[in-house]
Amino acid sequence: MRCLIAIFAMALWSPAHSSGVIENESAAELAVIVQMLDAPAKRVNILEFKSRREHHAYLAESRGETESLDEYLERHAEFARFGQPATDAEIAGLKALSKAAIPPALEAFYREMGSFGGGRGMRNLTIAHPAAFADAHRSDLRPLRSIGLIDVLRSGPWGHLQLFDTASGEGLTPDQVSVLNDRYSVCAWRFVEETEGREYLYFDRAGRFGLLLFHQDHIEDFHSGALLPMVESSPATDSLATALRKLVKGSISDPECGPPPRDSC
Repeated sequence: MRCLIAIFAMALWSPAHSSGVIENESAAELAVIVQMLDAPAKRVNILEFKSRREHHAYLAESRGETESLDEYLERHAEFARFGQPATDAEIAGLKALSKAAIPPALEAFYREMGSFGGGRGMRNLTIAHPAAFADAHRSDLRPLRSIGLIDVLRSGPWGHLQLFDTASGEGLTPDQVSVLNDRYSVCAWRFVEETEGREYLYFDRAGRFGLLLFHQDHIEDFHSGALLPMVESSPATDSLATALRKLVKGSISDPECGPPPRDSC
């Protein structure tokens, strides 16, 4: 009898059963994430449309602009929007760029929504599409080696900084770069103080998520206070939904950009 009970218990917690639980949890988390992004996106899109419509009217009145509103919006509006679902091949390509396994909830987001771009109304909050990472990897201009933390930082606007140049002797060592790239992968970010810095959303090898704030005026603090502790242990503790909620809150709580300038588009 005890043997039968043990066999029955093992059957209940088989890999297939475990996989089903993870899939259900990921689906529930995905629904929360989509709603979390969709609500502010709708609000900022209303403001973006109103601002752009007023600017288009100004151009028509003061400069005789003949371009239709639809054409103007197509060229200049920055609406928040979801992307296209990622294919199996695109997700496989992303996995090849990450030493940390893609967490189930994030993979579910890629398969269902693909990506998200918040536009100027959400501080350019970006959940990059797997295909966008692949394009960056193939780029001839500062190619993205991987989605590891330091590789993403190196491929961005501040990649030239000595902090990320292991040959300079003034920043990270090769071993530290290796640890940070292997242990953490980046999946999203937003601008802070216009283009002064970025807040990055990353995940670790345990599937936990965290936020990392980089500001170009505080490089030494970023090095000693953020990166070096991450070499020793992961500070990530959040689910994707929890970490993303914090990123979204920061994206919509910063001061408004204001309408487009009158003298340009």
